[in-house]
Amino acid sequence: MSFSLPLSLGVESLCENVDIRITDDMSDDELKKRMNDALPVGIRILDVYENFMDCEQICYSDYVYKFEFEDNDLALQKIKSVLEAEQIMVLKKGKQGRKRVFKETDIKQFIVKYNISIRDEDIVLNIRLFAGVKKNLNPTLLFDTIIRLIDMDFEWKSIARINLLTEDLKQYR
Repeated sequence: MSFSLPLSLGVESLCENVDIRITDDMSDDELKKRMNDALPVGIRILDVYENFMDCEQICYSDYVYKFEFEDNDLALQKIKSVLEAEQIMVLKKGKQGRKRVFKETDIKQFIVKYNISIRDEDIVLNIRLFAGVKKNLNPTLLFDTIIRLIDMDFEWKSIARINLLTEDLKQYR
């Protein structure tokens, strides 16, 4: 059993894929039923199919971030400024030989597109990030960077991955 693109800590998902190899003959419906009977509450198998794509085909990931601040209007303007900046610089963990080092990286290049607005009591950021083997941005790193750069305390947050896409923008399955 292997997961296509593991989730970052603190991120929920509505679109996880898991590659399961079985040795017995079993219908897709039987596998789905057995898995759902064994899984904890809140985790369900929605679909079973055989021709599973290679995880190297994942190129993008869509997320929904929800923030709440004491002053959402001010926070919205500050977040827009961060996302519209020419560069968004962070210290990112990397390797140099066998040593772990931090290197300054512009994460703006990992943001494909976004839309941000205030809905009800939340600031909602819909964003597509590069994801996968070749180019990948941890959604938590983006969140932490936004909070650091706007210098405002948040009341509440959630980050949810809602889609995995291939290079030609087809849903990863």
